[in-house]
Amino acid sequence: MFLKLGFKSVTMDDIACEMCISKKTIYKYFSNKETLIEEGTEVIHQKIHTLMDDVIAKNHNAIVENFEMRKMFKEMFQSFDHSPAYQLKKHYPEIYQKMMANEIEDCSYVFRQNIEKGNRRGIVSP
Repeated sequence: MFLKLGFKSVTMDDIACEMCISKKTIYKYFSNKETLIEEGTEVIHQKIHTLMDDVIAKNHNAIVENFEMRKMFKEMFQSFDHSPAYQLKKHYPEIYQKMMANEIEDCSYVFRQNIEKGNRRGIVSP
């Protein structure tokens, strides 16, 4: 719902109604909407990481792997509605910054590993 309707516009009532549960049940697991959003962004982060791991598991050479990663990110962001990201940045800047820092760190690590793999295989030179 957050990605479809936006982080600011979705209420805890909306979530409870969509899930056919009471708000009390939601609050049993999440102390507030911000905590729920933070957990939700972590789930998205894990899905992105899984997609990256899937590309790495194919054991392409470094150049092909680099192109496959870039293709994966391009496809992901083309289908991504930027409105929720804008709302997250505007209304929950700490969560947005944490999410972006995690993604940048993971991507940097994967691309560094890719370059090192290329160096070991004699494909990429420093």
